[in-house]
Amino acid sequence: MKKFILSVAILFGATMLTNAQTSTSIKPIMEKGLEFVKEIEKKYDNKAIITKAEFDFALDDNYTMIDLTNSLTYVFAGLGDENIADISLVVYKNENGSWVKVSEDSEFKNSAVVSYQPPSAGEYAVDIKVNKYNSADKIGHVALFILATK
Repeated sequence: MKKFILSVAILFGATMLTNAQTSTSIKPIMEKGLEFVKEIEKKYDNKAIITKAEFDFALDDNYTMIDLTNSLTYVFAGLGDENIADISLVVYKNENGSWVKVSEDSEFKNSAVVSYQPPSAGEYAVDIKVNKYNSADKIGHVALFILATK
């Protein structure tokens, strides 16, 4: 019985290790995200504090809702993994039930950064739009980091 359990455990471990190296693994975007955030923090003289970090499978649109105050400046940073060629990052504000675009980074690259100081507190949405994948499979991961600075 012990040999059977050990065999199953080894098979399970080998399967998990194999899957960790595929395009469905989130580990590469997490590692890339750490370096990405370090560069952003350096740009802001280490005065930007991460308030939110999200990692997810890439969809054509990846929305995150957040309440913002008008007493801080926010840095929204989006990143795609090696399977994504181009993203845009768009910030919207909820104005009386309608979403109005207030800022955007749409350069052709797999990362985007928007610095934004809200004129008023309220409900906002950040969208990482995947514009182009590196393969027809449309498989990849995106990361969103929200930093606050005074």
